[in-house]
Amino acid sequence: MLEWFFGDFSALQIAVLAIGALIIGINKTAIPALGALVVVMFTQFFPPHIASAAVLPLLCCGDLLAVTWYRRQANWNFVFKLLPWALVGLMLGMLVVRCIDNTNVLGIVIAGIILGVQLLSLSRGVMQKKIDLWRGSTAMAAVFGILAGFTTQVANAAGPVMAIYLVLMKFSKEEYIGSAAWYFLILNWLKLPLFALDGRLTWEVLKIVPGVLIFLVIGSAAGILFLRNISQKSFTTIVQILTALCALRLLWLNI
Repeated sequence: MLEWFFGDFSALQIAVLAIGALIIGINKTAIPALGALVVVMFTQFFPPHIASAAVLPLLCCGDLLAVTWYRRQANWNFVFKLLPWALVGLMLGMLVVRCIDNTNVLGIVIAGIILGVQLLSLSRGVMQKKIDLWRGSTAMAAVFGILAGFTTQVANAAGPVMAIYLVLMKFSKEEYIGSAAWYFLILNWLKLPLFALDGRLTWEVLKIVPGVLIFLVIGSAAGILFLRNISQKSFTTIVQILTALCALRLLWLNI
């Protein structure tokens, strides 16, 4: 049975897939920035063609679980304002993937983008008035939407970018997760045919999902319990720390 799901993967690789599914479950229902950790982890244990695609179907299933639980918490104004720009970013990402086949260069670019938006978030005290004026504007939606679309198409790494955007928007933790759940549900499911066209989404990758689905469900349940019992301030701090760590780790792996 395991052989049907995982082919000739080693026991260690299967364990990594299970842990990745668990983390994605938590990522989708509690801490969006965690998803980038799975991207980094998979790149260390799988060939590039598997690592870049295996995360996406797990994210899509996680999105369904998150929307089921947080379906009434979304800020739809945020979702509709951001999505058109994210589609622009997706198209740019497709072009870049086809023109640049050096994964190290792409990794450094994505890490730089994540660190840049993180610095913007940390500079809130210095630039508070400017950020207050920018908050919720079409320009802000355009910048973060394009960056999120680009990073998600290239490496499924939009979580940290969106994490900082939602922190800057000052959403409550429930509105944060609900809005992110619907946004990524739409975006990730749109990406499936694009990944297939790029040759990254194959039957070999899709078979993995049912094999680790139970871990995804367990992680989602753990995330729901975690979010209920954490304060807003602690939630924001954790998101910012994990976002920075993900970017630094990605940068370290590709330099």
